[in-house]
Amino acid sequence: MFGSLLLAVLPLIPYPQSVIEGTGCVGDVAPVYERDASLGAEAYRLRVADGRIVVTSATEAGAFYARQTLKQLRRKDGTYPSVEIADAPAFSWRGVLLDESRHFWGKEVVKRVLDRMAAFKLNVLHWHLTDSHGWRLQIDRYPELTDRGARRPIPDWDWNMRDADGAVGEYGPYFYTKDEVREILAYAKARHIRIIPEIEIPGHSREVILCHPSFTCLDWGTFVDMVRTCKQVDQAAALCVGNDEVMTFFEHVFDEVCELFPDEYVHIGGDECPRGNWKTCPKCQKRMKDEGLKNEDELQSWVTRRFSAYLAKKGRRIVGWDEILSGGLPEGATVMSWRGAEGGIAAANQGHCAVVCPHRMCYLDYPTGEKDDTCPYPRFCAKTRLPLEKVYSFDPLAGIPEAQHKFVLGSQTLNWGESTWTERDLNYKMWPRTCANAEVVWTGAKKRTYDDFRARLDGLLKSE
Repeated sequence: MFGSLLLAVLPLIPYPQSVIEGTGCVGDVAPVYERDASLGAEAYRLRVADGRIVVTSATEAGAFYARQTLKQLRRKDGTYPSVEIADAPAFSWRGVLLDESRHFWGKEVVKRVLDRMAAFKLNVLHWHLTDSHGWRLQIDRYPELTDRGARRPIPDWDWNMRDADGAVGEYGPYFYTKDEVREILAYAKARHIRIIPEIEIPGHSREVILCHPSFTCLDWGTFVDMVRTCKQVDQAAALCVGNDEVMTFFEHVFDEVCELFPDEYVHIGGDECPRGNWKTCPKCQKRMKDEGLKNEDELQSWVTRRFSAYLAKKGRRIVGWDEILSGGLPEGATVMSWRGAEGGIAAANQGHCAVVCPHRMCYLDYPTGEKDDTCPYPRFCAKTRLPLEKVYSFDPLAGIPEAQHKFVLGSQTLNWGESTWTERDLNYKMWPRTCANAEVVWTGAKKRTYDDFRARLDGLLKSE
């Protein structure tokens, strides 16, 4: 009944590791579920033949992914083609970043994102909840964060941000209550999606400084002038890491984050933090002297190590942008390599785990290059193109010695909110480019080609 192994005959995305197509079809019958403990945690086998649909897996996650495959196989007449599939993901981290600091989406949009992620077997939502443009998470100890800090305070970034009605001005306060977060966490769990929160430190923290003026190295007048004129925004947004109050504040924040989010990982940011303020700040210089640090790079590394150790006591691990490599990595830290693949290569070579998502291959705030792409894009991204084929060409293992492949957890697409202010824009930018990345991290590099993917994508879209 079943022929030889065929590649990409059926409109499946991501494409399974092994597909053997048979003849005939099976009607709309309920699947029979079997367990096989020898399979991997997310692996499954699917057999559609002889009037039956049999799903075999070691866990409910594997059975869930088999059901997603069945949804794609289902024809408009309710039948399924005869097929045998053996499948498992190439990578454990198959993610999407959603930036809610620059634009707040709300729980119903997040749920719709989770639904579509699940359909393509994506399993990590990297939730960017804090940044200079707004703090989006309820923290009971610091209610000012979701009052003052949850507003975009001035019409900054006028040249690439816009409100839904085209006006630019104060935006917010918008944030998630803890009950809303719990609701979203439960929704994600039912779809076998982990949610990893990002709490930025020590840069991108202007919204925190607006709530706590003593947290800046600058005098208040200079800070306010930088904010009002939108000059040296990153410089103004760097926290004073020589201030013990800053350290205590973030310890309290992470206490509540860990109580709320169950995942082993907490993302601590660490990117794009200018260190010029620290060079002239008496508190930061004293910190360096007291801790025996040679330079400001080591000072940021000290911050990373401190919070890595603090979170480790709570059974958590940190993940941070590749800037945390500067000055040395603490034990157990995972690097998210965004400036290129180099950060992932360096982390893997040092025996650290890495999520490889270089911006020129994974950032969806780059235009698609398609003629009908009418979405707005940030001015600093507008000249670079990230078409579907380029996303699909990415290999997270490229340049990494085979012995270190085990340290590469996977990849993700990233949806930044500088100019993504409507759900239509968000969907256009995410899909189908995230479908391409989903196949990169599920199927792997050796069993896929772009022409084949493109044909399957067209087939899948026609079947919807």
